[in-house]
Parts: sequence; structure tokens; C-alpha cells
Amino acid sequence: MISLLFAAALAAPKEVRAARSALTPFVEDPQLERASVGVVVHDPSTGQDLYSYNADILLAPASTAKLTTAAAALDVLGPDWRFVTRIHAQGTLTKGVLKGDLAILGSGDPSLGVADPQAAVELWASQLKAQGITSITGDILANDRVFSWRPLGDGWTWDDGLWRYGAPITGLNLGHNTTTLTITGASKDGSPVKIDAGALKDCISLDNQATTGSASLAIDRPPFDPQVRLWGSLPRGETRTLTVSIVDPPLCAATLLKKVLIANGISVEGKVRRTDSTEGTELLRVESAPLSELLKETLKTSDNLYAEAIARSIDPEPIKSYAGASIKIAQTLAKAGITTDEYQQVDGSGLSRRDRMTAWSMVKLLDWSSQQTWGSLLQDMLPISGVDGTLAKRLAGTSAQGRLLAKTGTINGVSNLAGWLNTPNDRSLLIVMFVDGALAPAGEIRALQDQAILRLVESAPKPKKRRK
Repeated sequence: MISLLFAAALAAPKEVRAARSALTPFVEDPQLERASVGVVVHDPSTGQDLYSYNADILLAPASTAKLTTAAAALDVLGPDWRFVTRIHAQGTLTKGVLKGDLAILGSGDPSLGVADPQAAVELWASQLKAQGITSITGDILANDRVFSWRPLGDGWTWDDGLWRYGAPITGLNLGHNTTTLTITGASKDGSPVKIDAGALKDCISLDNQATTGSASLAIDRPPFDPQVRLWGSLPRGETRTLTVSIVDPPLCAATLLKKVLIANGISVEGKVRRTDSTEGTELLRVESAPLSELLKETLKTSDNLYAEAIARSIDPEPIKSYAGASIKIAQTLAKAGITTDEYQQVDGSGLSRRDRMTAWSMVKLLDWSSQQTWGSLLQDMLPISGVDGTLAKRLAGTSAQGRLLAKTGTINGVSNLAGWLNTPNDRSLLIVMFVDGALAPAGEIRALQDQAILRLVESAPKPKKRRK
């Protein structure tokens, strides 16, 4: 038996032997002994697997699941599709006076005011003022009903919701639904720390029990509670920044708009509240960048809010949900030859602990995607090793720099990547590396993956020099 395997190895093409030499030390590393590992290296030009290990077992994809969302969105919506947020007058406008309400009709746009929410809303106010509006007798309304009210994805853990990566998904987002707390120790030990809550300070409640002293600052918030609690201490003069999520982004957007309108000389007599109404006269609209650009941000930086909002937008129903979108996503995956027993995905970002996918089904998705009209766009959206995105610091300064275009995925115990590897002999290989259940730190698992990729690149046959 051993002699037969040895003979088969000798008979294997050079690329297969090289891939085996590069990947076997990875899957056999002691740090992965008790983890579940799935690896495929596939050459789409020949249809041959150069390496396959546990290709058909279901593992947590983590953020590589964003590739599923991206492919389905490009397939269903197209690269030029955009989110459109509208502001309506719900009443009569006479001589600068709006006798009625002013409503923000959200579209789920995750990029709305993401660079600077204050500046975004200031622009709305200036445009409304330019239309001659001087007074609003009614309320400022927030309509987020384009998405069903499910601010967290299925299978997210309760403590995800405090942080930027777990920001709530709503039909009306603003400033990535987060605000940055700048916390500074006072000049005297025992004094309360100073906190600047940023542009969205009116959208967050703080229970500041933290004092100046040793470095032991802590923060928490119960699920869906608007109040963030800080305790412990921070040394004198030291500053820390923490970006935390806003619990109710729609009302936050309406609150900020009312404040900015008044500051710009437009009086508002009413209050801030929600509405389901889409009636009224459109006063202005805000279009997002095209889907292709939004997906680039999604994949390069692994942005969960972007992925979730885009995924929900695939649902053709007026009130959209991931459950509705999943029907369309399944249809896209079926086009790629992926059956329902090869994956389970319950959110758009991969943050859910219930998501499952095989390494081979991910290869099939990438292979199919590369054959679509938007295939090259998808590749251009991915992080590049040693250059940008979540791969900016990986494989930098090595012979593999710039050769790996891949989506990474990391949650507790999971370290994955999936994408294209361009070898020195001009092959574009599909590579998927899933690690699920590792107890070693994620950085150590990523280092093992990088070592394997580097071995794969360095062992690739060099292109033959042409004779003159």
C-alpha cells in the first residue's frame, strides 16, 4: 500500500506535488490538531484540485461569507445599483412654512454620513434652507421600515452589539450607527475621567463611574440598553478612544436633523418620532455610491453593517429582511452548483455562529463568479496581500506580496481566507483555507496560513525563458 502511494506521488504533476509539500505541514501543524480544517487549492484553467483536505465538511465561514453576499448582490442587483434616501414634506409648504412634518425615508444605506454624520446632516439642512424653508410646524420623522426590525443578525452573541462590528442594522443608518468616545484622565487622581461622545452625543447615554488613577478602564452595556457604563480608572492625562454602537440609529438621525435645522435658522415646533408613512412631497434625495464601490468597502475592510444592509436589499419585498433575501441568495448559489446541504447562512456578514460552509462550495462560488460579467470587479474588491484591507500586513515584503487576493474571516476560534492566488508561472489558483475550533490565538493561525501560501508561491514552477 505504501509503495503504491509513493508511486502515485511520483507520478503526480509537479504542481500537485508542490501544493502537497506546501499545504501538508499546515494541516498537520500541532496547533491545529484538535481544530477542524478544510483546505482546497484549485486550478480553474484545468479544473484540477492541486490540493484537497476535508473539502466537504461544514465549517464556520466567518467573514468569508461576505463573498456569498457580494456575489448574490452583483447577480441580483447589478454593480450600478444604489441606495436612495429621501426627505419628504408631509404637509403643505407655503411661504417658507411647512405646515406638517418633515420625514427622513431610509433606504438602509450603510454609508449614509459614514465619514462625518454632522457634515452630512448639515448638508441636508443647507439644501432645505436653500429651498426657502424657514419653519416646520410639525415633527421630524424617521422612517426605517424598508427593513424589518431585526437590528442584530441571527446567531450573533449579545456582547457583539456594543461594538462597531456589531452595530445595529436598520432601515435608516447614520455615521455607521456608532460614535467614538474620547476618554481622558483628569489632572488629579480620584477625579472623574472626561468623556467627549462625538457628533452623536445626543444619541447615547453615559453612566460614567470611571475615575483617574491606574489603567483599569472597563465598559459594558446590556443588550438594547441606550446607556453605556464605564468604570475602573485611567491614568492622569492619558487618552483612550472607544467606538461604540448607537442603539436607535433612526431616532438618532432625526434628532440630529432637528438640532441642525434649528442651528441653521429653521424653527421646528414638533418633536422627533418614528413613522411608517412614505407619503409627502420629495424635497431632496441622497444617493449612495454604486454597489460596486460599497462592496469594495465591504470586502476590503470586512464591514459587517455594509454586508448586512446589502444582503437585506437583495430581498424584493417592500419590507426587506435577510430571510427574504436568503431565497434569492440560494438561487445565486444554485447557479454556482452549490446545493443546500453544502452551506447554511443566516446572516449577510458571517458574524453568526450558525453559519456553515464547505471549502469546496466556496471554491465553486469563486469559480462561477469569475465567469460572470462582474467577475473581475469582484476580484478587484478583495484585499491584496501586503497592500491593503485586511491583508495589508500579511505577506508584506515576501515573494507573495501582491499575489493573494482574498477575503479573510475571523471570529472566536475561526481563521479563514478564500480567494485567488497568482503564482510566478502565471497561474491564477483558487485557494480556500478554513480553520474552525482552534484554541491558538488567531494571529498564530494566520501566520501558519501565510507560511503555507508563501511555500506554495515559492514552489511554483518558474516560467521558462523564451529563446531569442
